[in-house]
Amino acid sequence: MSNQPQANNRISLDLSAQLSKEKCLNYILHELFKVNKKPAENRKLDCEGIAIELEMFVLQRPTQGSARPKVTSLLEIEKIIENLAKKQGWELHNEEDSQGIPRLTRVVCSKGGCLTFEPGGQLEYSSKVNFSYSSLVSEISFIQNLLSETLNQHNMFLYQSGLNPWHDINEIGLQVSKYRYDLMDEYFSKISPFGKRMMRQTCTVQICIDNGLDEKSVVDRFLMSQLLAPFAAAIFANSSVLESKLTPTRRFRGTAWREIDPSRTGFPELNRAFESRTKKSCAEAYFNFLMKSKLIYYKGKDQKFHEAPSDFTVEDWITSGIDGYYPREEDLHLLLSLLFPEVRVKGFLELRSLDCLPRQWQMVPVLFYIGILFNKKSMDEAFQLLDPVKNLLAELMQKSEEALFDEELCKISKGLVNIAQAGLDQLSYIDNDAKNLFSDFCKRYTLNGKTPGDDMISSLPGSL
Repeated sequence: MSNQPQANNRISLDLSAQLSKEKCLNYILHELFKVNKKPAENRKLDCEGIAIELEMFVLQRPTQGSARPKVTSLLEIEKIIENLAKKQGWELHNEEDSQGIPRLTRVVCSKGGCLTFEPGGQLEYSSKVNFSYSSLVSEISFIQNLLSETLNQHNMFLYQSGLNPWHDINEIGLQVSKYRYDLMDEYFSKISPFGKRMMRQTCTVQICIDNGLDEKSVVDRFLMSQLLAPFAAAIFANSSVLESKLTPTRRFRGTAWREIDPSRTGFPELNRAFESRTKKSCAEAYFNFLMKSKLIYYKGKDQKFHEAPSDFTVEDWITSGIDGYYPREEDLHLLLSLLFPEVRVKGFLELRSLDCLPRQWQMVPVLFYIGILFNKKSMDEAFQLLDPVKNLLAELMQKSEEALFDEELCKISKGLVNIAQAGLDQLSYIDNDAKNLFSDFCKRYTLNGKTPGDDMISSLPGSL
């Protein structure tokens, strides 16, 4: 995401060499938990690197006499995006689907970000790395305005929520036809029905931030991001309606993610990391999380994807192989990409707990994390507030599925938004409009024990 570390600190992967546990740990320690390189003295930046990955539903406007939008075919969306990209001079990338048909898979935009397509036809925009909040807002606004104007010409619109509140999994279908997605769909279906929902009916906004400019910052941000996850999930809960009915929990997208596969979701075992507060202990926690995750599929000697043996872990494959075939070092990238923890480490931190929010509020989570993670005083106060619950993350994450209904979780969440607000007020690169946006959200929702999902409940789908 951000500046690369010095070349002599890099851990390279030999694409043809057999992957070992030692190589996995070293790669995680030195690459995923790297210290970000400080910018040149003549390059003044407002803040460290930050980006977002915003998923959105693309729906067809209702026909006359109906209040229910229609599912849009991904093939149609691809065609619209391709035409837009050609007009804008954007870079197109195609890939053959499982039937060998070339499909548009990625568009690199002029602003530096890119558009991709999710399995259920969701449209994702991944921003470039920005070094100021205002430039990130400008980039996202430009892309969303352009997409909205273009889709409107085809009687379509972007809808932002943690769940598609209208359509069931059969109406949506698996719209990205790739063999690896077929394998993933089949794998999750053996565990629970939630995998199909996750792939077809959910949207998130993921926030990406630099690890930090020194080792202490790397450790503190990693651990604080874990601590914040249940509270951020509850504060920004927005997935309470599905198939035009109230969901069993107030943050049902979180319920779906928790149920799809416990071996690759949630949190690593962090007790030792919290005790020692070292980069090595954090990397070892993430390494152990990877080793215990079950193998969904693997790329064989023939370079094709194959279904993995049942209940076979990444560690099993490294130590025992499959029919005499062991993973190559190049497979490590794929294995890491199939981890879905609340905080994914990628050489930067990908914060994954959030439901997608209406456009009006979509930047508030960014401000929440900036106010705490980019302000030392706020970070120290947050550690003090959250220290008593550091060993209860899984329990708190499950409680967050009821948004702010839990009394303790609600109380701590209110404390955290106050810490974030104070942190924002001390940052000169956050303008007054942004500070007021954050304050307005907190007054309307968090400080009243409410979330954006309550707005969904008060106006069940039926009108736009």
